[in-house]
Amino acid sequence: MMLSIVIPSYSEAENLTTLLPELRRVSRELTRDVEIIVIDTMEPTDNTEEVCQKLGVRYVRRENSNNYGDAIRTGIKEAKGKYVITMDADGSHSAEFVLQLWNKRADADIVIASRFMPGGSTDNPFMLTAMSKILNFIFRHITGVTVFDTSNSFRLYQGDLLRDQQLVCLHFDVLQELLVKMAHHDLTRVMEIPYHFRERLSGRSKRRLLQFGLNYLVTLHMLRKSIR
Repeated sequence: MMLSIVIPSYSEAENLTTLLPELRRVSRELTRDVEIIVIDTMEPTDNTEEVCQKLGVRYVRRENSNNYGDAIRTGIKEAKGKYVITMDADGSHSAEFVLQLWNKRADADIVIASRFMPGGSTDNPFMLTAMSKILNFIFRHITGVTVFDTSNSFRLYQGDLLRDQQLVCLHFDVLQELLVKMAHHDLTRVMEIPYHFRERLSGRSKRRLLQFGLNYLVTLHMLRKSIR
């Protein structure tokens, strides 16, 4: 398998109805050897499984819990591709941009669609954007991983390096855990390319700002100890 596209989903059937047909069209232009995997909750909360079956996409329920970290771990376990792209199910990540990530696959081991590097942008509200930038600044300062955007999940990975990681974080902080463990212990090449982050198509975000900030700080302390 050349490419796996992994999409964690939590009650996103309506958005997947729009995203998946676009993603199937774009991915076929990249390689014929591609799989798209939607990682749903442990028990269905909507008709995501029906949408995936109708559109010819693999449907997998996450293991252990409904936390985002377990969605990522389940996706890594299921993905067979030489390259793995992770992206959100809510429409904030453009199917068309997958092509730009794919075109950089030989240049780095992790390619990040970056909102905060020069040329990147986001439709998120000002306060959320400001908080994200502050947390990313703290992350760079403490860990030495020189990445502008550590919290956007829209990334391309070298599959073998990704599958080597032992991940423990439960929530969205698993994204920072991946960066630190891969960059510090595998001498991984990391690249960012500018990306415009769009608002979700419909529904409400599952990310809670206060919980996200607290988890981030706890994880940052753990990661700092691991790289000493």
